Formats: sequence, C-alpha cells, structure tokens
Amino acid sequence: MVLISAFFMGSCKERNSEDSEVEAVIDDGSDDSDEVKEGGTLLAEASFEGSMHPFTHEYDGADIYTDPTAPDGNRVLRFTYPPGHPSGYSTDLAWICFEQSRTEVKVEYHFKYSENFYFHRVANKQLYVVVGEHTDFVISAVDTTHTGGLGINTMLQVGCQDGNTGITELKNPNMGKVAISANIWYKVMLYFKLNKDGQRDGILKLWINDKQIMDYSDVLFNAGKDVNTPFSCLKFDPVWGGVGDPKPNVTDYFYIDAVKIWAGPFESDNH
Repeated sequence: MVLISAFFMGSCKERNSEDSEVEAVIDDGSDDSDEVKEGGTLLAEASFEGSMHPFTHEYDGADIYTDPTAPDGNRVLRFTYPPGHPSGYSTDLAWICFEQSRTEVKVEYHFKYSENFYFHRVANKQLYVVVGEHTDFVISAVDTTHTGGLGINTMLQVGCQDGNTGITELKNPNMGKVAISANIWYKVMLYFKLNKDGQRDGILKLWINDKQIMDYSDVLFNAGKDVNTPFSCLKFDPVWGGVGDPKPNVTDYFYIDAVKIWAGPFESDNH
C-alpha cells in the first residue's frame, strides 16, 4: 500500500460561484469557446487493452479488468479497495514521468466508481500532478456531507498547493456544482500551464463531460527554491481518505480508461 495523506482547506472563487445549486454534469454537445484547441504533442495514451503501458505499475492493488461499458475497447485499469482498507492509503499507483521539461500539459481520462462505492468523508483521490519532486495539485472525489457513505452528495474537487510551502500556499476551489454518482463513467479534461518567475499567472482549466467547470489564470504552481521548476510526472494514485474511518467490510473498485496526455503549446481562444 502507498501512504499519501493530505489535508485541503481554504477556498478561492469558483466559476459561476454565485449559483450554489448542485448540478449533475451532462455532455450536451455544446461548444465551449474557452476550450483548449487541438495541437500539442501526444506524449502517451493508454486504453489498457493488454497492459498498463506506458504507465509504471508499482504494487499489486490494480489490474486490467474486462468491462463491456469501457469508453475505449473493453478493458480498463481497475484499482481494488479490499474490506477494511485503511484510510490515507492507496492500493496501487500508475505513474508516468516526462522525459523532457514540460510547462504546458493537457490530460484526458475517463473514470468511474463501482456501484455502492463507499466514499471517504475527507477525500477519494484520483490524479496527482507533480512539479519537480513535489505533488502540486490533485483531483479528488469528496463526500461533501463529511459523513462518508454511498455517494449521495459526492462532488469533484481540485486541491492546488505549492509543494515548497505546503498548506500555507493552498488554493482549493470546492467544485460544489460537479455532482458525480457511482457506476457511471465521467470524462475529465485538464489543462495546466506553468506560472513564470514565481508569479501568480499559472493557468488551470478543467472540463467534466466536455462542460467547463474551472478556469483560473492566477495559479501559483511553484515558488521559492522551486521557482520555474517544470511539471515532471502524473500519477493515478487513488488514496482513499486522509484521516481516520477504516473502510467498511466490502470490496470497492475505482476504474480509469482512455488516458491521453499532450504537451503544449496548444491553440486556444484565450492564450
């Protein structure tokens, strides 16, 4: 097992934050004018039809699983959470590091949680983005009732922090409009561009099912001794929880599929 425990606190203004109503994210086929356009260089892709390649597989808590509902082919990468799985641990991780310095990256992947997945009340982490040797931000599913349970009020969240100063440089928009449910596939598109010279001018954009949820242009990805340090790795490291609450006596699964990673520069309407 892999221990990666983190607390996310604080806040920043959400896109459309004046509307607090929770919405399910549905792909309506509309064109978002702020979309990062085609371009860039494809660094890696994985449909998990035969192996985890090009991801490096660390432990024994993940496997290739046949799923007829898979977004690409009929196999997916499955992470297993056994009965009693301790909080603050992942069962496995699949990671890829960039061979060259990357300052502009776009990632696409699909995910789902198994039916009746028991969501931890603190966080159910998915994807980590690493700057230098520090985890800089992470996508998580969060039970916003803070009670733990079967995903009745589960939302997606992105926690961003400077790995140099840690929690004091946290930027954590709680994406209260992104309601997700178990046993349903969701598409994630994430775009991030490094800030320059320690300034708060980094870019972070996020789409769920092709609907833009986040659009920030004032993100501090690195500072201090790590100023201008490029993005180095991506890790699917689905840590369950952060503190306390051992898992109930059931087996749960987290699935990912159809992963693509590009390096910039990209075409865009706004940068």
